[in-house]
Amino acid sequence: MTGVCERTVYRLLQERKNGSVAPLKKSTGRKTVEMDEDIKTLIRRKVYTFYFHKELPTLDKIVSVIMLIDKPEIISWRRTYLQDIRKYRNEGRNIFYLDETWLNEGHSVSKIWQDKNILSSHQAVSENLSIGLNIPSGKGCLLIIMHIRSDKGFDNGGLLTFKSKVSKDYYDNMTVDVFEEYFQQMIQLLPNNSTIVMDNASYHSRQLEKLP
Repeated sequence: MTGVCERTVYRLLQERKNGSVAPLKKSTGRKTVEMDEDIKTLIRRKVYTFYFHKELPTLDKIVSVIMLIDKPEIISWRRTYLQDIRKYRNEGRNIFYLDETWLNEGHSVSKIWQDKNILSSHQAVSENLSIGLNIPSGKGCLLIIMHIRSDKGFDNGGLLTFKSKVSKDYYDNMTVDVFEEYFQQMIQLLPNNSTIVMDNASYHSRQLEKLP
């Protein structure tokens, strides 16, 4: 995977323990890419997507989803989308964007601000301050959230929230039936001459008549 033999990797690890790492004598043919935290976060999300679909995130699969070179059909679809959006804006249509997400009951952030002036729990208690967050022991129940908005803000009555009853997997809870019921009720609240933009999630459409 690294383009370096196992013995070389072992030697580099040993040198790192000793405090110094000598450069490789022979080029591996691979360039080092510096990535900021935003790019790393995007890659992590791609990796977690495999777990949501109960798939093992192998190196080949990860590379296939983070490749910067788009397929010709993807480029064509994106070009068509941009042309349509420009057309609808020129026509003065009301453009709404629809999407869904999820939230765990025990959700907590991994990084928080800390007061480095407090050096011990005893000092915090004596100064009547908290010694930290009480992080939940588990994620808790799963809450599914769906909403729609335009450039004027979120649409009144367009919010859908419900507690997961199927499993801990978000994709097991959003079904075609749930989406269609929400969509039929929500679309009655939108003004005339509206356009709805949504992604190609599997539950956003259904095939009524399958090909033989």
